[in-house]
Amino acid sequence: FFFVFVKMNNRQDVIPHDNDVLLGRGNFANAHPGNKQFRAYVGIQKEYYAASRKCDKPVFAKMIVNTINNLVPPGRFLRQDNDTEAWIVVDDRKAYGKTRQALREKSSNVSRQRTQPMVRSPLMCS
Repeated sequence: FFFVFVKMNNRQDVIPHDNDVLLGRGNFANAHPGNKQFRAYVGIQKEYYAASRKCDKPVFAKMIVNTINNLVPPGRFLRQDNDTEAWIVVDDRKAYGKTRQALREKSSNVSRQRTQPMVRSPLMCS
């Protein structure tokens, strides 16, 4: 218990910055600059994601999460704790989940534009 107590007291507060993606609903998340940037990245890849085969789709989420993580300063995927209201960095699995969900969301533009299949890369699944 001592280790947990010390670790909790030495915890650094996470303060969201403009490259962070805030998980949650409502205007606070939608209006955040990092979320707008995230949606722009998703929008760029959405057509390719929709045209790709199921086994190729995880690559798109990883690519977007890596793009966010490699910004300067590095972007993080954050959620707010319900009890303490502190911001917490989520693990990659949750970040990929949020990204895959955003890629799956229907867009009338994407379904209309998807007339030609994406060219298959030799690096993608067989």
